[in-house]
Amino acid sequence: MAVAIRKNKTLRSLDMESNNLTHDGEENGGVEEMIHALCQNTTLLSLNVGNNKLDEGIGRMFVDCLNQNHSLIDFEFGFNNFRLEDIRRLQDLLRRNKAEYDAARLKEWRERKMMREEDHALQKHYLEKETRVEQANMEEEAKSTREREIDKMWKAMQLEDAEEKKRTILQLMEAADIRGTKGKKKKGRKGKGKKKK
Repeated sequence: MAVAIRKNKTLRSLDMESNNLTHDGEENGGVEEMIHALCQNTTLLSLNVGNNKLDEGIGRMFVDCLNQNHSLIDFEFGFNNFRLEDIRRLQDLLRRNKAEYDAARLKEWRERKMMREEDHALQKHYLEKETRVEQANMEEEAKSTREREIDKMWKAMQLEDAEEKKRTILQLMEAADIRGTKGKKKKGRKGKGKKKK
């Protein structure tokens, strides 16, 4: 268990209640090794070693351990032979750890909330920017469409003016031809009259 506590980075809870960890108080070496490993562990949150006939020396070792370990917040050690002052000290250290744990979780929650708000604000900003770009594109397209329509109308008017000019020129030419023909006819009559005389 000491090796597991020292190496394992995912274990959050360990229950060893009523497991006769010291062979009826004759062998403390395994528990002591586990306590040394617990000093370095930063992931275990809950430990139960209740009803294992642990003596006062083990109780003092747990106090020393929790002076170093700030991650353990739930520690069940009832029905062992710990001194009253060690029990009170363990409870104080557990309260300290719980307060630090709660403060860290609150800080994480606030950071996550702030990140969500920043993500929401960023998303809103990008959405507004995309809307502005889309609106600008639509306005540019509408402007281009109007310009094409105006250009088309202008070309149609120019073509109509050109046709009108052609018709006017043809009419003028026809009128000139008609005048020219009438003038020749008059000259021819005068000549004929003179010959008759």
